Amino acid sequence: MKPYNLEERAFLFAKECTLYIRTLPKIVSNIEDAKQLVFFWFRWSKLYRSK
Repeated sequence: MKPYNLEERAFLFAKECTLYIRTLPKIVSNIEDAKQLVFFWFRWSKLYRSK
């Protein structure tokens, strides 16, 4: 099994999420979901980097 660089995979995931969020209609539910995604992504990345 090929080893993967977690940091690189996380960056690519964040990039894909950003592109996807930009394609969504700007309605309240989508905006709130996007905020939560960004918040949890930031929180996870902060925890990951502290280790």
